[in-house]
Amino acid sequence: MPTVTLSDPAFGELKSLAEPFVDTPESLIAALIHAEVERRGILLNGNGRPGITNDETLRLNPDAHENLRFARPISATVEGQPLHRPKWSSLRVHLHILGHRRLGSFDALRGASGANLRQGRYEMDGYKYVPQADLSIQGVDSNLAWDHSLGLARALGVPIKITFQWPDREGAAHPGQTGVLEWTPTES
Repeated sequence: MPTVTLSDPAFGELKSLAEPFVDTPESLIAALIHAEVERRGILLNGNGRPGITNDETLRLNPDAHENLRFARPISATVEGQPLHRPKWSSLRVHLHILGHRRLGSFDALRGASGANLRQGRYEMDGYKYVPQADLSIQGVDSNLAWDHSLGLARALGVPIKITFQWPDREGAAHPGQTGVLEWTPTES
């Protein structure tokens, strides 16, 4: 395994990007590399070497998207700010936290999101507690996670974008292809 040496200032900056108790230097560097590869539109073949440039990204209709089953998020932004190590669920949770802050009440948030929410801590029946908003949200598949996120983005008037890739496997809507779902307030 190759070894990478960083100067103290570079390592200090790297630490400022880390999520405590979650990231390691390797996981953070890997995430940064992955984000840059995605930004440049470079496809990697199975051995990690660059393949062809990805000019075939599918831009999906945010309201009538294709099946997102198996699709793995590569990058996501809310109001132009990137989410660290995005997942469908983390995009949805991020927007619920933002919605809780901006809408001012649990009932307003519930009405805007369409998700199954419970006020306070509840961790049964697939619910996960979100301490930043003191609510619990029930888990859903990637299709509903996008739909809930889109509903909240519209209610809040914030742009969202997620880039993802379907794996090369049976049952994926577009095996091996990259897709983008994006909504901005000017589209309403």
